[in-house]
Amino acid sequence: MTTELNKLQLDYEKEKANNVELSKKAADINVEANVATTEFNTTNASNTVKDAKTTIKRLKEAKSINKKLAKSQKTLRKMEKKIAKVKAKIDDCNKRIKFVNN
Repeated sequence: MTTELNKLQLDYEKEKANNVELSKKAADINVEANVATTEFNTTNASNTVKDAKTTIKRLKEAKSINKKLAKSQKTLRKMEKKIAKVKAKIDDCNKRIKFVNN
């Protein structure tokens, strides 16, 4: 059980590092997407179309990153629950062990 716990904790740390990286990307992309939606200018129609396409691209990218981030956070919560269960099992086993001196 201890090896299972160690493996879970290692996987958890990897996912946590991935989550931190995704959070940074999401924050940057969300800022870009928010700025992009306010940059439209109606004086030049062709530029407005280009700006709209660029904005759509940024918004889709933001949506994708945010979806990955949410999935990563969900995975972290599940892993935390698994780790807690394994720790509880180990504690329970330790309580049941009786030491006998010969």
